[in-house]
Amino acid sequence: MKEIEGEDLTVSNLFTGGSYSIDYYQRDYKWGAKQLQELVEDLTESFMADYRPEHSPSEGENYGHYFLGSIVISKKNNARIIVDGQQRLTSLTLLLIYLNNLQKGRKDEYRELPNYIYANDRGRQRFKLNVEDREECMKALFNNEAYNADGGSESVRNMKDRYDELEALVPETIKKEALISFIFWLLGNVKLIEITTHDDGDAYTIFETMNDRGLSLTSAEMLKGFLLSRITDDRNREKANEKFKKILLPLNEMGKDVVADFFKSWFRGHYADKSRNTRKGASSDYDEIGSAYHRWFRKKWDGIEKDSDSYQFITQNATYFGNLYKDLLEIASGKRKEKGLESVRYNADLGFTIQYQALLAPVMPSDNDRVKLQKVKAVADYLDIWLNHLAWNGSTIAPNFTKHHVSLVANEIRGKSLADLRKKLKELLREEEMDFSNPPSLKVRKIMRCQLARLTNWLEIESDEPGNYAVYLDRDIPDPFEIEHLWANVHSRFIEEFPKEKEFEEYRDRIGGLVLLPKSVNTSLSNATYEFKVDHYIKENLLAKSLHPDCYVRNPRFLAAIKKHGLEPGPHKRFTKSDLMARGDFYCQMASIIWNPSRIG
Repeated sequence: MKEIEGEDLTVSNLFTGGSYSIDYYQRDYKWGAKQLQELVEDLTESFMADYRPEHSPSEGENYGHYFLGSIVISKKNNARIIVDGQQRLTSLTLLLIYLNNLQKGRKDEYRELPNYIYANDRGRQRFKLNVEDREECMKALFNNEAYNADGGSESVRNMKDRYDELEALVPETIKKEALISFIFWLLGNVKLIEITTHDDGDAYTIFETMNDRGLSLTSAEMLKGFLLSRITDDRNREKANEKFKKILLPLNEMGKDVVADFFKSWFRGHYADKSRNTRKGASSDYDEIGSAYHRWFRKKWDGIEKDSDSYQFITQNATYFGNLYKDLLEIASGKRKEKGLESVRYNADLGFTIQYQALLAPVMPSDNDRVKLQKVKAVADYLDIWLNHLAWNGSTIAPNFTKHHVSLVANEIRGKSLADLRKKLKELLREEEMDFSNPPSLKVRKIMRCQLARLTNWLEIESDEPGNYAVYLDRDIPDPFEIEHLWANVHSRFIEEFPKEKEFEEYRDRIGGLVLLPKSVNTSLSNATYEFKVDHYIKENLLAKSLHPDCYVRNPRFLAAIKKHGLEPGPHKRFTKSDLMARGDFYCQMASIIWNPSRIG
């Protein structure tokens, strides 16, 4: 192996100079909502631990530092090629773009920030992370323009989804008064180690070593070691060891972090005290479990041991909850269907990764299968109603902002009987005053897709048609569904009702003017008038069909469904402002039925 260089860099150092490209074994950007959430939480919480409103941006230089890990770079022919670390660098770039868009037009705008994203590189303007098939998406995001990634590559779709999620993940304080301070802190106090090699073979060897040969004990192994050390009988210790391995095996096969997520969810749901909003000071149970659950467990063992010894804890409790957690993940991913637990899938599709601690909280190993299912159903339905109420009314549902509430709910329902659980959940929903009377607008495309899929699916099932919820959200089918605006984005056609273009755009994005259509149909209709489009809607899903007069002819089950619920979906031969308002009211009526607290039982 030739000479290898290592250098610690700040984010500003990292993105100064030429651009980076990506090697063949690092092509796709695959980070999901969970990974981005963890990164943003770590960064913002590290910053907020030191930030005070009276501090100037320059005082952030004395704040604590954050280590983002190492990246591996191969240099050849003056090009910088990322061998390991592109997931973090892509996510970091998306965050910088988002922060830059937030600061545009502010009096205190940091005008150098765009240069860390998109700058002159050997006489040509390039993105610092320069990947050809991402450029169109990156330019749209950088210019704060709308971009539809449906049908794009996996990397482009993931980038657009992760970028959209930043709006909900970044705390309001950082979006507003602390924005410039956070930008300076991110550029100057967040550090990485850049490992540079000048040989492709060496670069891949380093990549392989860093990703495949780690031998450090995991938190799960340290937890197992602690529990086994408390079992004095050799035969029981061996039995418990084998049981523990059987618990972990299927979870490990489901993904790298699944075992850790299981223990965190279980411990938070069953044993943790109340969480708190993170500031400087002592950590809460929620935070300690998140950072080192095996240490937290060891510290809390005396309290936990009252209910079970180590042998029972592994062979009964851990086995029971490990199997349940695996089942819930399979239901959430759509790999498995369990009648009554559809809300587990619905919550997961919204990107709500922290539902499991609440789902596990009321369940006890002594529950029979019926009671276990009914408890999980009640909590999943509660979360479904609560989350969609928040989203419908314009509030964020990002885990970073909802984890405190979910932790409190888990404490409230921990170990409750089925009857007491339902009573408590309905009480919590009454306190929230569920209201779906105001039609939402298209803010977060992912959430709107989910809600439109739910509305369409519900109308289909009520009309005795097969519900196609999963199909509407499946991006891997040949012709995936997209959000269709009933009004083309041509302001001049609507100038009498909307003299101001901004008002037209706001109304156009309201849910009453949206349906789901296959990408090919959506593209073909493009800027057509509504009067032209509506004749094509009759060939599509029931929610789109309901705009056309023919949907109300010889369609007895649909007519019976709308009569039963007192709904007025249409028809709409033309689609004026008043039609959009009426259609929005129809959507609100459906939402009030779908997300009604009476579902709790």
